[in-house]
Amino acid sequence: MDEDFLTEAFHQLRKDAAAGIDQMTVEEYERNLRERITELHRKLVSREYRAQPARRVWIPKGDGGQRPLAILVLEDKIVQRAVAMILEAIYEPPFCGFSYGFRRQHSAHQALTYLRQQCLDLGINWIIDADIQKFFDEISHSWLVDHIPMDRRILTQCPRRLG
Repeated sequence: MDEDFLTEAFHQLRKDAAAGIDQMTVEEYERNLRERITELHRKLVSREYRAQPARRVWIPKGDGGQRPLAILVLEDKIVQRAVAMILEAIYEPPFCGFSYGFRRQHSAHQALTYLRQQCLDLGINWIIDADIQKFFDEISHSWLVDHIPMDRRILTQCPRRLG
């Protein structure tokens, strides 16, 4: 993860994304991009980098409830995007072409189009849809950490689970 890689991660971020608790915008960060990326890279290499607290907002849900949304500071977004780029390169190749969940360039609309075509091609005339409510709230996070191959240095940077 060199400076050019971090710069590419920066350029993949949404330009209109909300600012975190530091109020740093993409436009402002870009004004001194080379210097900021150099310093971010230095902190990552020296292991001085620490994720900052997220700005928490609550988004209304259709059922009247609310869901939390954490808005990260820009440098945390850059680091997360860079890590995601690395992990995508590792984990994307073994995925089946028909796997759509939470993959870049694989939308829900594409999944429905594929599903419709499979139903037509194979003569399927019924589908069971199951949703495990709050699955990732309930699954054992320690089990996931133990069973998903991952560089342990990444895990030391993960903020503790928010309540």
